[in-house]
Amino acid sequence: MSFMHISIVWRGPEKKLDQLRPIFDLAEDWVMYGNSNWIIYTSENLLTWHGRIKAVVNESQDSFVICEVPNKESFIGWCPQYVVDWIEKPRTSYLLSPHS
Repeated sequence: MSFMHISIVWRGPEKKLDQLRPIFDLAEDWVMYGNSNWIIYTSENLLTWHGRIKAVVNESQDSFVICEVPNKESFIGWCPQYVVDWIEKPRTSYLLSPHS
């Protein structure tokens, strides 16, 4: 499980936020801050998330970047308190099997 930071620069005529929500819901958890930045908590890899986001953004006008953040100690900077609280909340480092 790791955190990933996703930033999208919208240069096209529309921001497809309504199409991104179901994509971000595929992560174990996520938070949006600002109008184009997300942090997700996921067990999936960068390539999987790249493909999901790429399907929504307009390659000829928009741009995006995804960076893996290995743990919460790797974050530094200033952000709204709700984002700090989200990063700091307790999480398990594995997914429990439904048969456990």
